[in-house]
Amino acid sequence: APKDQWKQSPTAQQVMKDKGLKNEHELQSYFVRRVEKMINGHGKRLIGWDEIQEGGLSPTATMMVWRSWMPNSARHALEQGNDIVMTPNSHLYFDYDQGPGKPAAAEYETINNDSLTWQHVYSLEPVPQGTPKDREKQVLGCQANVWAEYIPNLPKWEYQVFPRALALAEVAWTPRELKNEKEFRQRLERQLPFLDACGVNYKRPDNGAPARPDAVITRELR
Repeated sequence: APKDQWKQSPTAQQVMKDKGLKNEHELQSYFVRRVEKMINGHGKRLIGWDEIQEGGLSPTATMMVWRSWMPNSARHALEQGNDIVMTPNSHLYFDYDQGPGKPAAAEYETINNDSLTWQHVYSLEPVPQGTPKDREKQVLGCQANVWAEYIPNLPKWEYQVFPRALALAEVAWTPRELKNEKEFRQRLERQLPFLDACGVNYKRPDNGAPARPDAVITRELR
C-alpha cells in the first residue's frame, strides 16, 4: 500500500497512535495480521506478496517472493519458519519480453523490454542458495505470473506463455542435479507438434515467427 497516503491520513495516523505503532510499515503489518485472524477463523491460511514482511512478517503466513532485487527476503522468511512460493520477476514474469523474434508490429507492447527467454526461465533454481536441507520443504514451489496490461487477447497470451511454461514445468519438478538444458531442448522440440495440433500461438524456440503468424496478437487499431 502507498505509505505516503497513510502519512497524510488522519484516520491512519490515529490508528497508529492508538495501537502504539512506530511507522506506516507497522500499520500495514497490523492490518495484515487482523485480516489473517479473519482468514484463520474460516480454516484458511494467509498467503501474500513479499511486501507483507514490511513491518514484521506473521509467523504463520506464506510469502510469495517476487522482488528479485531483494535476495535476502526469501532467506529471512525461511529462517523464521515461514513457507514461501518463488515467483521472482527476474525469471517468472511471463508478461516480460522474451527476446528476439517477436512480431514486427508497432502495436506489440510488453511491460518490460528485457529478454526473458525460456533458457533464462530454465536456469531458475527455486530453492534459494544457502537454504539448509531441513528448510527446503518450506519452499512450496514456484509460480509464473502473466499480468495483462498489454495482453488484449488470447493469441498474445499464448505467445507470452509458451514455450516458457514448459521450461517452468521442468524447473518446478526436476531435482537440481538432474537439470540439463540440452536434454530439455530435445524434449521441448517433441512438444511443439502437440502445441501445433492444439493451435497454440507459441513463440518458436528458434526465434522465428509466431506459430500462427495470422493470429491477431497486437492491439486492434482504432
